[in-house]
Formats: sequence, C-alpha cells, structure tokens
Amino acid sequence: MDDHNGAPQTTGPVSPEVIQGVNMIAFSLGVIAGCVTKKIIGDTIVAFSVGVCVAAVTLIVATLIVRRGGR
Repeated sequence: MDDHNGAPQTTGPVSPEVIQGVNMIAFSLGVIAGCVTKKIIGDTIVAFSVGVCVAAVTLIVATLIVRRGGR
C-alpha cells in the first residue's frame, strides 16, 4: 500500500522513471558493445548485431529484476 509519503509502491506497476532509466542503460550498453566490436572486428553489420543483442538481453534481464523486486 502507498502511505503517501513519497515511498515507491513495491507491489504496483513500475514507475515510468524506472522504465526510462532501464531503457537508457540498455541503449548505452548496446552502443558501447557495438563500438567495442567495431574496433576489434571492423565489421559494421556484426557490430550492429552485437549492440542490438546486448541491448535486448539487458532489457530482458532488467525487466526480470524489476518485476521480482516487488516480491
């Protein structure tokens, strides 16, 4: 229950700020992974694929963590 003192709810929906933060982190990690892959391998398509995969895995893991956090 929300006791109206600014504390976040632990059983309700996830706040938009948390979702935005998770998206920013996933995007940043994807970009970093893509840049590192581009430097190592030199292939743009492979680097893009690695970046997308890292971002997707980060989003999935973060979603699972956020959902289990309320339990």
